[in-house]
Amino acid sequence: MSYLIDSHSHLDFKDFKHEVASVLSRARQRGVTKVINVGIDAKSSKDSVDLARRYPEIYAAVGIHPEAANTLNLETQAELVHLLEQEKVVAIGEIGLDYYHLKRSSKYANRPTREEQMFCFEQMLDLALETHLPVIVHSRESEADTLAILKAIKAPYAE
Repeated sequence: MSYLIDSHSHLDFKDFKHEVASVLSRARQRGVTKVINVGIDAKSSKDSVDLARRYPEIYAAVGIHPEAANTLNLETQAELVHLLEQEKVVAIGEIGLDYYHLKRSSKYANRPTREEQMFCFEQMLDLALETHLPVIVHSRESEADTLAILKAIKAPYAE
């Protein structure tokens, strides 16, 4: 018997607010037995853990997406550490680097800087190493820096 796992969902997004049960039902009909709901900031990470508590087939990943890297502070980090202690948290993510908007017009000026993203990514990787959890990495127009950071911390998943 084989099992399918959706390793990257965002069922906590507002588009799915009233659709989670029906999405899971359709997934089961197609053989998907487990779903990992991936956090992108402190709130969605908490929402992912809450979904995992409510639905037996959902597991959670917690982390700070590069587009939310400028939200990382001591309070946020403490929230994530607390969430990592919860049952059914199986990964750190979605974390990484995304330079796409950095090269675009000034309307993206409020996006996290390259340095903020790198710092946040490194902090999230430290959490992964401390907890021995796998990571879900987001990398867009940043592949060289992503690999350099992974190699610099001698992460087991960088080789």
